[in-house]
Amino acid sequence: GYEPEAAALVAAEIGREVDWLITSWTEMIPKVQTGEADAVWCGQGITAERQAQVDFTLPYAIFDETVLVRKDDPARGPGDLAGYRVAA
Repeated sequence: GYEPEAAALVAAEIGREVDWLITSWTEMIPKVQTGEADAVWCGQGITAERQAQVDFTLPYAIFDETVLVRKDDPARGPGDLAGYRVAA
């Protein structure tokens, strides 16, 4: 997939290898903070809360993610999704 390939390209450029540590979303930043991991590669958009905990490089990609609904559905924003069942 995209993430492993991008990581492999960066690692090759700096003469390193990637050793993936698969962990939960909630444990990614704590594992960096304790030294169990050197970096987080995927799923970490830059937010003020995360910037208070760790440093970020420049983004390597920008994803314009959105939620899809049926054409006739009235939902137009996050507040409209209360009670919805969401597939991911």
